[in-house]
Amino acid sequence: MANKFFAKVYRCQDEVILAACDQDVHGKTFENETMHLEVDSLFYGDELIDHDDLVSLFNTFTIANLVGSNIVKHAIDVGLVEPDNIINIEGVPHAQIARTL
Repeated sequence: MANKFFAKVYRCQDEVILAACDQDVHGKTFENETMHLEVDSLFYGDELIDHDDLVSLFNTFTIANLVGSNIVKHAIDVGLVEPDNIINIEGVPHAQIARTL
């Protein structure tokens, strides 16, 4: 898989928060009638990672905020999120995940 992703990890007490998005949605804003989503580098970071790095990060987070078709599809494929729980904003998939490790 040649996809690249932007990702940033935050640590807050016992939580490991992953903010990650597809490269093609980074820096963009999406809106619909009820939601506004800014995929900016302040939150999602400015470090590009590859698929292997993403897999490693998927093994460590307790909370995740994911934006983009490729990253959300991967989260579905590995069982982190159910397709029915995906929010689409202007056709862009967005998933929020909370779990205990």
